[in-house]
Amino acid sequence: MKHVIGLFDDRSEAIRAQQELLRAGFQATDVHVIAETADPQGANTGQSFWDSIKDFLGLEPTDVYREAARRGGTLVRVRTADERADMAADILNRFNPVDVDSRADQWRKEGWSPTSRSTTTTTAAPIAGSARTSPTTPSRTAPRAQATGEQVIPVTKEELNVSKRRMEHGGVRVYTEVHEQPVQKDVTLRDEKVHVERRPADRPAGPEAFQERTIEVRETHEVPVINKEARVTEEVVIGKDMHERTEQVKDKVRRTDVRVEELEDQFRTDFQKNFAGSNYTYDQVRPAYDIGRQLASEERFRNRDWTTAEAEARTSVEKRYPGKWDVFRPAVQCGFNASNRPTRAK
Repeated sequence: MKHVIGLFDDRSEAIRAQQELLRAGFQATDVHVIAETADPQGANTGQSFWDSIKDFLGLEPTDVYREAARRGGTLVRVRTADERADMAADILNRFNPVDVDSRADQWRKEGWSPTSRSTTTTTAAPIAGSARTSPTTPSRTAPRAQATGEQVIPVTKEELNVSKRRMEHGGVRVYTEVHEQPVQKDVTLRDEKVHVERRPADRPAGPEAFQERTIEVRETHEVPVINKEARVTEEVVIGKDMHERTEQVKDKVRRTDVRVEELEDQFRTDFQKNFAGSNYTYDQVRPAYDIGRQLASEERFRNRDWTTAEAEARTSVEKRYPGKWDVFRPAVQCGFNASNRPTRAK
């Protein structure tokens, strides 16, 4: 990550630069306007003003910036990835920032001398004479999301899970019913009948001859007696046979694929196509690609085609490279199209 710092005498110019940075796609949490009259985070904790500025910026301010703020200047600080540092510097340079080195030389001639030297920050050479970039590490108190600047793109895929459900598709129903049918069976029955017969006799009578007695003989006959007994003559057994089978289930599952395209490789390919054999090196043409990328990031040109931004692109190129529009036009168009592809409808 890099910090790009611009110093402005006019606070309104600093505010306009901040607004242009936000329109170009820089996050509000990464763009700060700081003046000595402001109340930056930590200013009310008993710290000195520049100690609070150090915590706010995540870096140690130099003596020049300290003196500039003391004299009423306004700082605009942008925290951004390395590849966007030049874009941030170009935007700041549109709003008349102070050339820090020249201003410091002027103050020294007037008798000003630094009171201390920062040993924690190295500042690169000025970009376009004013806005500076400074490599740094995030503040310890900064939230992790701000420190890393990460954007998370989830990669999603569907998995096919097959379960089983029992369904009825047939069977049997068994009824028991009672039916009557006539049957017959032969049985032999015995009947008794008493008969009396008188026969002549001639023999001496015994002592009991004159005793009275009664003899009774009964007749009998048999009748059929019916008794029914239920007997099991057959069994009906109901059971199930279990069989397993393998069935192949076919369906479609979805997944998202993230395709990463390196813009730098695309720009180099375009350079070989349009500038091979010219007197320009890739480093000389590279800012033209950035101009196209910057325009594409602005809200007014988002998801719009090149024709809507060509006039603005020409103005930017002519301001930076007078008379070179026809030379750098393909590079600007490539940078714009590479960063501003309309969303595809699904």
